[in-house]
Amino acid sequence: MGSPMNAWSGDHLGMYHSLSTIDRSGGEADGTRSYAVTGYLLPNAQRPNLRVLTEALVERLVVSLDGTVSGLEFGHGGKSYKVNVKKEVVLSAGVVSFRFSHSS
Repeated sequence: MGSPMNAWSGDHLGMYHSLSTIDRSGGEADGTRSYAVTGYLLPNAQRPNLRVLTEALVERLVVSLDGTVSGLEFGHGGKSYKVNVKKEVVLSAGVVSFRFSHSS
């Protein structure tokens, strides 16, 4: 048995290789596994507007009168924090991510 190498061909009953986890930036022959750390975090780690917190829990989203998400409140290290944003809020819970754009 096995799984099809091309995710867009045939019947995918059971499993297949997902294209979303394969890094093809080095060409078709590259085909290495892509992770959030290598695909996003490391290339952006030096950005001054990026801070990664572990063991932080989002308590609520701050919603503007026009219905857009304008920030969030979260707990970390026994303290509560509120963060306002100008552009977007990205929430990630393991493999589930949500992106809320803030209209200007």
